Formats: sequence, structure tokens, C-alpha cells
Amino acid sequence: MHPDAIVRLIEKRHHLLPLSEHGLIRGRILCVGEETDTAMGEGVPASDGLIDNNYLPPWDSWFAYLAGNEPSSGILLAWIPEPLEHKVQAALEVAATQPLIWLDQINQPHQWGGNPMQERLAREAYVVLIERHQE
Repeated sequence: MHPDAIVRLIEKRHHLLPLSEHGLIRGRILCVGEETDTAMGEGVPASDGLIDNNYLPPWDSWFAYLAGNEPSSGILLAWIPEPLEHKVQAALEVAATQPLIWLDQINQPHQWGGNPMQERLAREAYVVLIERHQE
């Protein structure tokens, strides 16, 4: 990729994702349970294409994959910028199998499609992130 194209991309992202008063871009962490979706694709139109047919957020939002002890028990963590949260929320609301959950809602009563191992991993990730935020 040409350096000028990279600079234009950075400038476009900066314009679309304004910084907070602390110089950070606000957002939320999305938790995606491995093998929790039926690939029906209902989240695509609801999210204006932000969420794909397999209920995955854009790959450049991914920042961690936590593997479980059993096959297909891992979770993917993705950071969703605040200006895009409403698109993900729209996909959450139409999902037939509930493959996604906001990490900050993991301790609330919910109907997430994750298995017990995935819920444990998500809860542990939430605790670690809260502890680091308080440091």
C-alpha cells in the first residue's frame, strides 16, 4: 500500500472516530462466542454490514482470542468504537442465536448463546479489564 493511501486512511479514521477529552477513542468491548451462530446472516442488514454473515465484527477490531479447554469453546474480543455501537446493537437485537454480548453486560441476566466455558472466559476477561482500568 502506498504511504499516501495510509495517511489518507488514518485521517479518515480520525475524522470518523473523534477522540475523547483524554485523547482516547471511546468504545465498548464485544464478546463473540465461537460456534454460537447458525450463519443465517440476519445481522448483516441490521448492522449495515458491520457484522458479517457469521456474526463476526470487522477483523481490525479484534484484539484477543481466548481459547477454552474444549473444542469450539473460545471467545473473540473486539473493540467497537462508540460511533459504531448502535450498528452492533441492532445486530444483537435481531440475532436468532445470540452469538454476541457486550462484555460489560456479561454479569447481567441475559440470553447469550455462549456455552458455560465461554461465559467463564468472558467473566474472567471482564474482571481483568476492570482491574487494569482501576490501576
